[in-house]
Parts: sequence; C-alpha cells; structure tokens
Amino acid sequence: MRSHGPRQALRGGGEFATEGQVTAELRFAAFSTNVYDEARAGGRGPSAAEVTASSVLQRAIAPAVLVQQYPKSSIDIYVHVLADDGSAVQAAVCAASLALANAGIQCCGLVAAASVGLVQGGSAAAAAELRVDLTAAEQQVATASVSVAMLPALVRVSSVEHAGVMAPKDVSKALALAAQATAVMHSVMKQALLEDAAAVE
Repeated sequence: MRSHGPRQALRGGGEFATEGQVTAELRFAAFSTNVYDEARAGGRGPSAAEVTASSVLQRAIAPAVLVQQYPKSSIDIYVHVLADDGSAVQAAVCAASLALANAGIQCCGLVAAASVGLVQGGSAAAAAELRVDLTAAEQQVATASVSVAMLPALVRVSSVEHAGVMAPKDVSKALALAAQATAVMHSVMKQALLEDAAAVE
C-alpha cells in the first residue's frame, strides 16, 4: 500500500487553514469474506460497515500525523480490502501508517492496532475467553470486543473502540492484551520499513 503525498484541501470560502486535515475511506470488496454481513450489503454507496470502518481508521491515524506541517492541505487515505478473515480494520490501520511513512508524510510515530474479543469457549459449558486478532467467524459470535490503536514508541493511545458488554476486569485484561499485541506489530512494522529502505538503496 502506497500513498502519494498531500493535496490542496478543498475548503469553502477560500479561508487559509494553518493545519492540514486527514481523511480516510475504507471499502470492502464484495468477495472479501465468506461470512455474510448484512451491514456490508447495499447499493453503490458505502455500506454501514464501511462508514464505521472509515471513521475508526481516521480516528486511529489522524493523531499521529503532524498536520501543522501541511497547512491548507488534505492527506487522504484510501484502503480497499480484498480479503478479510477478521480484524481487517486493525490491519488497515497498520497498513495506512506504513503507507504514510513510505510516502514521507511527517508523523510522530507509527500507529499499530489490535483487537481483542470475548468469545465463548469450545463447548457451551466453557467460560468465555479473551482472544486477540479475532477471525471473521469469531467476530460474528463475540459478545464484546475492544480495538486499540497506539503509537507504541511514544506509549500513546490514539484511539479505543468498544462494542458489547464486558466486565471491568475483562476490559482491563483486553486493553493489556491489545497493548501487547500492538507492541509486537510495531516491531514488525519497523522492520518492514528498514527492509524497504535497504532495498531502495
């Protein structure tokens, strides 16, 4: 995934903006998953799931971009998901952060994201358990989930999304698991950038 730098923002009134803006659009290909999601079905415009995913992506990435360096500009992020076996939005956050770095957009750090969900165990009698990076099937049956986007190098949270009902103790555990997962992903992302830079040289 690559980006091509900022463009001039199209603002009404011709006023000068001292800071740039970050927009994001995430779309799912019709064949991206085998799990039917009614929220993705629809007409030509973005589905409810895509509108939500785009908003989550924008909220996760925007705090990392040094928008003051891009006055009167718009940095647009477009993600088209071709295959989704779960946690696609979190993967999109990581990919978008890498694309911004690759394009030379000034950011205060890489953004990594991870999801943790409360999923029933293998049997009806088994207690529900927390699982990291839910698959598409697990997302369908999860009773609650937490998504965290972080800048691990700065130990800063850029966004937290929560759905469903989860006990306070489970929320604490889920946030800790998500933070650990983002730290692991951050290391992988850094290595990918280093390898890409070395290949260019």
